[in-house]
Amino acid sequence: MQGENGTNGPSRPEDNEKKTELEMNDATGDLAVKIEGHRIKFNIKDKFRVCRDIMYNELDGEIVLYNNKNQYYYSLNEMGTEIFDMIEKKMSFSEIEGSLYTEYGKEIERTDLRSDIAYIVADLISEKIIEKEK
Repeated sequence: MQGENGTNGPSRPEDNEKKTELEMNDATGDLAVKIEGHRIKFNIKDKFRVCRDIMYNELDGEIVLYNNKNQYYYSLNEMGTEIFDMIEKKMSFSEIEGSLYTEYGKEIERTDLRSDIAYIVADLISEKIIEKEK
């Protein structure tokens, strides 16, 4: 995701300028992503929702978002757009992973896909674009 003033957002971890680390516990389904010193935790069963201050629209197959609170705009790449669409449909992290694995499973290992999704979700949370449903 690209933001105003060169701010980076969700993209593949190696393309992201932010320092990130991922911890996964397969037994519990817990995930923790450390982004620039902040630890964002969630579970594969969690569902998310778009934050109140976010306005968005799809342009040429990609989502463009505007945060009214910090006055930044963002654009999501193809994978980020697919994930955002599934979040809007109230799909859990594991449902998103399953759907994307069905689509991309021949091209990517499942653990790599889970990592990519986790980084994107954590980045969306850190930018206050989405939040965990309560």
